[in-house]
Amino acid sequence: MSGELLLIVDDASSGLSLGGGPWNISIRSSWYRGSSVWPNFAIGNNGDSGVYGSLNHTFHGTSIAFVGDTPPSQDTQTVTVTIDNNLPYNASYDDPNPENYRQWYQSPHLDDGIHTIQLNNIAGTSVDFMVVSAGPSTPLAEQMVIVDDDDPSIVYSGNWTRNGSPFFSADLPSGLPFHNGTHQSTTPGDTATICFTGSSIALYGIFSWAALGSMSVTYTLDGSSSITTYDVVPSTPEFPTTSFSIQTISSFQMIPSPQETTHY
Repeated sequence: MSGELLLIVDDASSGLSLGGGPWNISIRSSWYRGSSVWPNFAIGNNGDSGVYGSLNHTFHGTSIAFVGDTPPSQDTQTVTVTIDNNLPYNASYDDPNPENYRQWYQSPHLDDGIHTIQLNNIAGTSVDFMVVSAGPSTPLAEQMVIVDDDDPSIVYSGNWTRNGSPFFSADLPSGLPFHNGTHQSTTPGDTATICFTGSSIALYGIFSWAALGSMSVTYTLDGSSSITTYDVVPSTPEFPTTSFSIQTISSFQMIPSPQETTHY
C-alpha cells in the first residue's frame, strides 16, 4: 500500500459505545461485514424529535472518519463533536440530498496517539464503519486495512475508467462509495493487481442487479486461480421489478492465504 495507512473498524467493534437509547442493528449483505447501527428512536417523522443518540470511540491514530447513512431531511443535519475533552463543535453532514450513504464525518488531523471522540445530537444517522488514519505509533497487529481504488498500489491494465457516480439501491438509501468513486471496466480480459502483506483480502464494489446476465471473474492469489460467476436471473431477489437501473453494494471475499505476501 502507498501513502497514508487507513484502518477500517466495523460498527460491531467492542470499542464503540452507543448511548441515548436503544440503537437498532440492520443486518444486510450490503453493509460492511453485514451490519450497521442507527438510533431509530431519534428519527422524527414530522421534524426533529429533540431526542438524540450519542456515541464515543477511543482510537489510536491521527484522525477518524465515520461512514453510513445520513438522517432523513426533516431531522437535524449536524452532529456535535467533542475530541479529547476539548470544546465541542457542530459538524455538518454536508449531504445536499439526505438521506444518503456517505462518509458523513471526518475529524481534523490530530497528534499521533490515543484519542477519544464523542458524538452527540445524532438524529438517526447510521454507522456502517469507521476509518482510522494510522500514525507511526499505531499498533497494527490484528488490524484490518482498507485500500481505496485510487491507491497507486493497485495496477490497472486495460480499459478501466474512474466512475464517480452515486449508486442507487432498491431498498436502502442511495449514496457514494468509499472516497466517492470506483474503477469500472466493461472489457473482457482487463485486470487489476495489488501486492500486499497479510492473511486475506476482500474486494468490495458496486454490482448492478438491473440487467439479466452473467459475469465471470478470475481471482489469482499467489499463482493459484479460481473463477467466480455472478448471475442475475429473473428469480434473483435483487432483480428489480421496474425498468429503473438499480445498483447495490456487493462484496467478494477472497480465500485467506497463509502467505505473508500475496498477489491477485
